[in-house]
Amino acid sequence: MKFKALLAGLLTTVALPAFAGQGADILAGVDAGAQKIASQVIRFEVLNQKAGTSSPQSIEFVTKVKGTKTFTEFLAPGDLKGTRALTLSPTQMWVYLPEFGKVRRVASHMTEQGFMGTTLTQQDMGVPQYASQYDAAIESETDTEWTVLLTAKAGQELTFPRIRMVVRKDQYLPMRMEYMGSTSDEVLRTEERGEYNCDASQCMFSYLRMTDHRRGDAWTEIRPVEVQLNVDIPDEQFTPRALQIAL
Repeated sequence: MKFKALLAGLLTTVALPAFAGQGADILAGVDAGAQKIASQVIRFEVLNQKAGTSSPQSIEFVTKVKGTKTFTEFLAPGDLKGTRALTLSPTQMWVYLPEFGKVRRVASHMTEQGFMGTTLTQQDMGVPQYASQYDAAIESETDTEWTVLLTAKAGQELTFPRIRMVVRKDQYLPMRMEYMGSTSDEVLRTEERGEYNCDASQCMFSYLRMTDHRRGDAWTEIRPVEVQLNVDIPDEQFTPRALQIAL
């Protein structure tokens, strides 16, 4: 089955009209692609390799997306099944843990921690909104790619104040990201995306792998296995109260 879109960062990236090619325009193009599809439901299969373990753990979850809001439910393995997460913005996040039967707001200082044992953060589970959080400058370019350095805007308190992003020119597709602190050039995490499959209007990467160099190069790789586009999802789905109800 050929899927039409993908949650990137986890979320959809779509072909766009050409922008001017300046740093801010490139981020606007990346963001516009991630927010192009009005709504979608995506099921992911995940491999999660923790440092010091011999083989990766298999995980499965489903994410509903509407605009910039996401609702995620874990389907497997058993110890994660029924766990749900809601992201309304980079600073508005909630999680439901079935073991406790309660919905909890995710504190801002907790958003940088690995989400449910993966190398993804709670913020990674949302729709990218780079242009509102980062300034950008082109570091270099080739005939096919820009390398752009993102720096946190004044007043933004971000887990990763700087990101080096490699973006394909033809359709504003992020290919690789290196996440750094505010001053050091040490790369803390690396995100790589597999080759995109594109049709006339939309593109999809085959996988996304996030490697956390702070945790012994632990990595999480996600792959889409089922995608539904422009699904009618009621707004009530994206509320903390809805976290107590299974998808």
